[in-house]
Amino acid sequence: MKLNEVSEVELYFVIDLLGWMRWRLNHDAADGRIEDGKHIDEELESLYHQQHEAVCQLTRFGINPFEKDGKTPSKAYFDWYEPWNKYIKGMPEDEYKKLEARINNREDVSDIKPFANADGICRGK
Repeated sequence: MKLNEVSEVELYFVIDLLGWMRWRLNHDAADGRIEDGKHIDEELESLYHQQHEAVCQLTRFGINPFEKDGKTPSKAYFDWYEPWNKYIKGMPEDEYKKLEARINNREDVSDIKPFANADGICRGK
């Protein structure tokens, strides 16, 4: 999978998964579940750079993801991420499995987009 070829929903999954991996590794090291050391710092740095590269791909979808410093997430990033996160995390299991199958089968998933209704609940099209 090349980052510059993934769909918007696939990019969400990449960004979210890398963020989770960073969080989990950091907390496992801090809680003593794995031995903290230089290798952990190197792995966290690698995951950070991978996630940063993925977030940079949001410009393909018209999102300017960073503030002027090039590191701090912008309001536009959060305005993109939060609806996607609510939509995917709130998706019924059968819908999620259908989406997963479409992605695994390399089907076009460009029609998958979250949108919020009047009460802020995100649903797919």
